[in-house]
Amino acid sequence: MLLLSCNLEEDGLKNLLETGASVNAPPDPQEQSPVHLAAGGGLACFLLWQLQTGADLNQQDVLGETPLHKAAKVGSLECLSLLVASDVRIE
Repeated sequence: MLLLSCNLEEDGLKNLLETGASVNAPPDPQEQSPVHLAAGGGLACFLLWQLQTGADLNQQDVLGETPLHKAAKVGSLECLSLLVASDVRIE
C-alpha cells in the first residue's frame, strides 16, 4: 500500500504528539482519541503510526463510534484498509 502525503500539521495532530498525548487518551470532551482524529481526517500515515504504537482500534467515543466508523464516514479507503488489516472488530 502506498501512503502519500503525511502532513502532521493538519487538525492539530502535531500538537498531540508534541504534548505527549497517549495513543489511547481521549483528548477532547467527545472522547475522541488520536486514532479517531487520524481516521476521521483520512490521515493514513498518522493512523499507521498509531497502529504501530499500540493504539486501541476499538475504542469508542461518546457516540459509540470507533475509528472504523470515522474512516467510513469520510470515505477514506486507505484508513479503512489499514484498520481492517489490523485487529479491528468489524461487527
